[in-house]
Amino acid sequence: MAGIFAFTCSCCGEVHEGSPSFAYRAPDPYLTQPEEVQSAGELGTDLCRYTDEDGEHYFARTIIEVPIHGVDEPFLWGVWASLSLESFDHYIETSDQPEEGRSYFGWLSNNLPYYQDTFPLAVEVHPRPDGQRPFLVLHEVEHEFFDDFTNGITIEKAQRIAEIGMHGETKDESRRLIEEAHSHDFASADWPFDDPVNLATFTTKYIVENRHPLMLITHDEEGDWQFLCGTTNNSDDVKISCFGCIYERHPEIAEFSNLPRGWLAWREDENSPWIREEKQPEEN
Repeated sequence: MAGIFAFTCSCCGEVHEGSPSFAYRAPDPYLTQPEEVQSAGELGTDLCRYTDEDGEHYFARTIIEVPIHGVDEPFLWGVWASLSLESFDHYIETSDQPEEGRSYFGWLSNNLPYYQDTFPLAVEVHPRPDGQRPFLVLHEVEHEFFDDFTNGITIEKAQRIAEIGMHGETKDESRRLIEEAHSHDFASADWPFDDPVNLATFTTKYIVENRHPLMLITHDEEGDWQFLCGTTNNSDDVKISCFGCIYERHPEIAEFSNLPRGWLAWREDENSPWIREEKQPEEN
């Protein structure tokens, strides 16, 4: 018999009742734009648009539901999805009375806590009548969030995700989650590194979102790898990504599989040759 979701938070000790629900006030790409781009664009409660050097971008606020095993109500995410101009205009024109069976292709435009790189996952946007926000259906993909969307999650996992959503996660927790849950199917002959494929590495959101090329690679004395764009030192821009995901996006890093610990590789721009050198001790 299905019941009501409730748990005692391991972070704050409070009892939380009701299935978790988290919402984003804006698409992630909009929030990364400079102030002048945001000001020239539009951000409302349900629609967003802006223009940058890559052109015009359009988004609609939507919901996506993840079933919780043994619980009546699902885990609810209020997220944004990108749309083409044609889809965006049609969605607005028919919002009072959506066409039955009509949906729009889009991209999930928020990175959700706990999961690895949910922006951008391909989605189908399904409008609903009576002023309800559209619901999303994920396109099939090898991704933990798709598996959870399709098969549901345990109460324990729902609590874990909710706690991270409410209180954030430490870098150590983020790394542990990636190394526990994230994997790839590379044949051993195709994996060029000695480190495990699911090793958690440090990168930036600009690398994860494919918005900047790799400019700096470091292999720290402790064995950690960093794959950086060289455009930010803001700790809020740091992302934890599994080694396999970095390699899939940037297979050229294979040439650095023999980069010793305590060494780095860098280049002036994406058309310049890479330079390898030993890291210099940090000054006190």
